[in-house]
Amino acid sequence: MALEIERRFLVNLDKLPKAEKKNTIRITQGYVSHPADSMVLRVRQSQRGFGPVESFLTIKRKVKDGVNKEFELQIFSGAAELMEECGDKFLEKVRYEYHIDSLTFEVDFFSGKFEDIVIAEVELLALNQPFRKPAFLGKEITEVKGLSNFNMVFEPEKALEIYKSL
Repeated sequence: MALEIERRFLVNLDKLPKAEKKNTIRITQGYVSHPADSMVLRVRQSQRGFGPVESFLTIKRKVKDGVNKEFELQIFSGAAELMEECGDKFLEKVRYEYHIDSLTFEVDFFSGKFEDIVIAEVELLALNQPFRKPAFLGKEITEVKGLSNFNMVFEPEKALEIYKSL
């Protein structure tokens, strides 16, 4: 499994530049796993711009805040059946990508009960890797418990409460 190292931030919407359509991704993702499981099993369907819908199966295991072991596999059949297995344990979001310096900042606008939440992520080579913070990055939430996509799905009221307290 590869290491995924990322830092997460709230977003200053008034400082967020408009994204190009080609850098827009619609995402629906669900979870087959349960909060008591040591690994997360995620099913994701995504569509970049007007391109084809792609499906992925991802296994994640938390190492520490901001660091996960991750294995992702593109799947070409069975995605709809796997999404059904998620029941109501899914979320939808629109992701905008911003390429700044040599990094990609992914800004997620969530739908439904989470429509007020906007979170930016950046993948790094190390948690302490220095980088120039764009003006649209607000408070860092990498270590905030309860605001991961997984926690938002399984404990939505708690996630909303945490978000409002920041």
